[in-house]
Amino acid sequence: MVTPLIDRPTLKGEWNRLVETAHIPAHGSTQYREMRRAFYAGAAMWASMMLEHLDGGDEPTPEDMEFITSLHEELDEFCRLLKSGMA
Repeated sequence: MVTPLIDRPTLKGEWNRLVETAHIPAHGSTQYREMRRAFYAGAAMWASMMLEHLDGGDEPTPEDMEFITSLHEELDEFCRLLKSGMA
């Protein structure tokens, strides 16, 4: 089932959620500006990777799933390191 476009998350909405949950200092601060740049740069890179490296057909291929799984595993490892203070 496809989520209606109106109900899909936006990058701006996710950024605002991150600001709230991570207690990022007020708009206008250097940390706010740099974190926002990093957030959007990461989102742009992620989108580029999806567009360039996925098959593009109607259904994911085994290679698509392997690629997405490898990215998920990499992110999980980063989160583990982050939680342990090693990232």
